[in-house]
Amino acid sequence: MIKEVSYNDILSLFKGYKEDYVISMSNNSKYYAYELNNEYIGFICILDLDTELEIIDVFVMPEYQGNGYGDKLLKYILDNYKNRNYFLEVNVNNERAINLYKKNGFEILTIRKHYYKDEDAYVMSKGGEIHE
Repeated sequence: MIKEVSYNDILSLFKGYKEDYVISMSNNSKYYAYELNNEYIGFICILDLDTELEIIDVFVMPEYQGNGYGDKLLKYILDNYKNRNYFLEVNVNNERAINLYKKNGFEILTIRKHYYKDEDAYVMSKGGEIHE
């Protein structure tokens, strides 16, 4: 089951996994956690900007990765936030995430050099162009 939770819930539920997890807070930030057998195993964070929606983070606990839970979280957002241009940044070395996004219709638009300190990021989009 996927349900909306607060930023503080994310910090509490995923303590030890996402201790360094800090993003700028906005009234438009939303968090959705995936609950399986009374345990939270992952979450997705989005920033809803009316016609655009930025996917800030998709996280699944390591022991549950590779079982489709990230895909379910992403599809939940795509199904519940329609008529938007979706975009995100992903580490160029994160093949699993890149494949997940491509499978769901995202395309690589450009590269942001040194986005993750010493590593680059792809900017990916579905449904339109990014307005920076």
